[in-house]
Amino acid sequence: MLTQAAQDLITQVQNTVSIEAASAAAMNILVIQTADLSAKIAALPAMGTMSSEDLAAIKTMAVDLQESATKLQAAIPAKPAPATPAPDTPPAPVPPAGNRL
Repeated sequence: MLTQAAQDLITQVQNTVSIEAASAAAMNILVIQTADLSAKIAALPAMGTMSSEDLAAIKTMAVDLQESATKLQAAIPAKPAPATPAPDTPPAPVPPAGNRL
């Protein structure tokens, strides 16, 4: 189960209309989650025993990272940008043949 923070970021990516911005945001999320997991692993005592809380936290972070990657992959490409409507202004009138410069 994703943390609420991760789910909020994924929702933000899904609502981004720029493919470039959505891709950058998705990669940023994965980089942050990977850094968090790496920091947790680095903080473990070398060749020591691991507490059940640390083990549970690492497992949760790893699952969260995997789920984030899967959901972010599905979120990109983002929603296409809405099409710009053509202006409703009529073309300029053409002057009568006798009044041309």
